[in-house]
Amino acid sequence: ADLDATEENISNVTIQNILLDQSYNEQIKLHGRTREAVLETIRVCRDRNILKDYLESREQEVVNIMMTLFDEEYILKTYIEQEKRDAAEEAAKQATQKVQRETAKKLYQKGTSLQADYRSLTGCRITVRSRSSAVRLGSLR
Repeated sequence: ADLDATEENISNVTIQNILLDQSYNEQIKLHGRTREAVLETIRVCRDRNILKDYLESREQEVVNIMMTLFDEEYILKTYIEQEKRDAAEEAAKQATQKVQRETAKKLYQKGTSLQADYRSLTGCRITVRSRSSAVRLGSLR
């Protein structure tokens, strides 16, 4: 009989935690990831008798924990977004450099008569000193 009561209590707490989480997600949609969202979640749950005793006895602790989770989630999300931006910028830079090198090589192989065409198409100046020297690219901007 005690085992059944314990399983029932665990099941009840689990359901209440799910309801708390749902209330929390609703409040985030309304207030964003703010202290107001946390406080409103606690109020709504108390009003709906969801973990009411626990929330009343440990409200400040719950607020602190939830705000810490907000901060950690925000920091992680910001870090991931910055890493994605940095990777995209680096990929674009490398692709641009590759195209410029390939174009310069093709122009060099064909001779210097295409320099003006390259300049008008790309906005970059190309200098070819001789067939044995390196090709130098420079921006006109």
